[in-house]
Amino acid sequence: MLYTFYMFREHESMLYLLERSRMKRQVMMFSLIGVGVLCMVVGALRGEVDTVFAKAIRICLECIGIG
Repeated sequence: MLYTFYMFREHESMLYLLERSRMKRQVMMFSLIGVGVLCMVVGALRGEVDTVFAKAIRICLECIGIG
């Protein structure tokens, strides 16, 4: 009976560690998404959108041989 109790406790602690690991991964994922969105907003507010589109147009034109 004691053996099964200890096995249960070990299994319970493993589940706790897995749950904690999953929570850490989710926090990291949402933090990185938030940082990415924040960077895009800051870039848009600084007027970087026009620069990016201009460079994209130049690259596309060079690829097809016009620019």
